Amino acid sequence: MNWSILGFRRWSDFGGRSGRREYISFIYPIYGLIVAAYVALNRFFGNPPPDWAIIAFFVGMLALAVPIWAITVRRMHDINLPGGILVLGAFIPGLNFLFLILLSLIPGTRGENNYGDEAGVPSDYFGKI
Repeated sequence: MNWSILGFRRWSDFGGRSGRREYISFIYPIYGLIVAAYVALNRFFGNPPPDWAIIAFFVGMLALAVPIWAITVRRMHDINLPGGILVLGAFIPGLNFLFLILLSLIPGTRGENNYGDEAGVPSDYFGKI
């Protein structure tokens, strides 16, 4: 079962919950891809890269922004926190890396919480399990 694809299938779903496995399987490869793209831009095009390469990089970042925000909000719901805290954790420099690590380590709430049933694999996304 490919957990990283589930993040793209639920790209605009800000409700419900996402467990640690889904979050880690989606976020870490995406951030790895972003870092690799940034290094490749500087390596192959020099520093600073051409304007078109910078624009292409930021268009790619914008395309990934909504799926990243959606899975982060669902992960915060899994630990019974409101999604609005994303503003603090994502946009304050230095705090965003700590926020990423904490969301990866804190276990989700067992059973039902304020945001729904316990995070698992929604059967309508993967078919019969």
